[in-house]
Amino acid sequence: MDSIQSIKKIFFTQTFFLTSLSALFFSISFASPYYCGFLVIFSLALLLVVFTRLHNFSQTFFMGLVWGVIIFGSHFIWFCELLLSKSHASIFLSCIIYLLIVIYFSLTSALWFWFTRVCVKFLTRATLFSKKFFFSAGRIILSCFSILGYFLFLDFYVLSPFTLCQEGYPFLSPCIPLARYTFFLKFVSCFAIMFYGANKKPAMHEARYELSNYSLVYIQPANKNHVHANCNTCDPCALGQKIFHTLAQKQACHNYHAQKVDPLLFVSPESSYAYALNRYPEIISLWQSALPDYASFLIGAHYQSADNKRYQAVYWLNKDSMQKIYCKKHCVAFVENMPSFYEKYSILRDMFLRDVVEFCPAQTENTNDLALNDFVLSDTLNVLPQVCSEFFCTTRVKRFVLWAKITNANKAIMLFVNDSWFNSYFRNIMKNLVYFKSGLTQLPIIYIGHTSCFVITV
Repeated sequence: MDSIQSIKKIFFTQTFFLTSLSALFFSISFASPYYCGFLVIFSLALLLVVFTRLHNFSQTFFMGLVWGVIIFGSHFIWFCELLLSKSHASIFLSCIIYLLIVIYFSLTSALWFWFTRVCVKFLTRATLFSKKFFFSAGRIILSCFSILGYFLFLDFYVLSPFTLCQEGYPFLSPCIPLARYTFFLKFVSCFAIMFYGANKKPAMHEARYELSNYSLVYIQPANKNHVHANCNTCDPCALGQKIFHTLAQKQACHNYHAQKVDPLLFVSPESSYAYALNRYPEIISLWQSALPDYASFLIGAHYQSADNKRYQAVYWLNKDSMQKIYCKKHCVAFVENMPSFYEKYSILRDMFLRDVVEFCPAQTENTNDLALNDFVLSDTLNVLPQVCSEFFCTTRVKRFVLWAKITNANKAIMLFVNDSWFNSYFRNIMKNLVYFKSGLTQLPIIYIGHTSCFVITV
């Protein structure tokens, strides 16, 4: 009877109900951001209420664990699907890894609840807050800072114990479900101008106008089997010829429908050519023969250095030459390479990187000089290529803002993504995060994925 009473005291309480409801609202806002994204506001508001109702540390830790299990358990289903479809792990092992990830993230939320309770308890001892009004206001302010701190921790540091370097998980920010609401993006724009010193709205409009002078032509990968970084079943020359034929067809179709001759910008996403393109000069020449004088071709491919290191890269080609190559600065641990600490564990390599070529991160520049990497398409337009994870995980907003101010040319970011790996749930999160970052940086972003291509301006 005592155990039943204890269970009732835990599960049949208003605190447990409010905690669960907060977590459900948070999860639903991510699952359906177009219709229910606003629920994330109610989720955070309920958290403020929950923080006022936590009376002992064991209850606090348990409520944080419940909140985390609901949110992270539903969110990381995409990761479980990815393990089942892309790794060599068995179904049982994939489920174990999924559960371990959920438990780890849930423990971070439990510790966050516990830390917030410690801070509130410390607040009650302060003489300044002895009066009820000041105590209530102080507790709300403290809880708001606690929420902000936890999500910043997720953004920048939560994966550091696994990668042994600064690594976060930016795909659970409460701003993501709100990123499709115009009022929220206006608020983000104002925040970016005041806090980051980002360019004001006219600069965004001028860049958008400059982009409109180009005819953007999307070259979708021919077959999803070719997008895997290490597919050895397709001949490099055959894939190159497929891309050549697509280029020629797209150009002919554009010329037929065009009202006037605009500069053409052909784009193709990350790993569209899943081989070291610099080792196939005949393929480059073939593609150049399909380009008119007023066209450029930006394609995601691989680059192989003289010492046989492999990099994810973006190539900029035109009719006469290969103008520039940009190499990705960040590699996803256990997907593109194996962190050095885990090299000795052969089971991990066999599970995640069996029969694949590993990538290396290109050397990062000092002084945050992104201008060394941008493509100067014209006197009035510079574009900065970014390849998937480095845009989401490593390149800070402040660096984009500083790059945008270097010259008077209009600036835009070109994001090359292999989004075919993910289910629609996670793809929507990625796209909403791009909208949010466009608002923060006040820069147009051209999203070039395996499933879609579009220009974002806010």
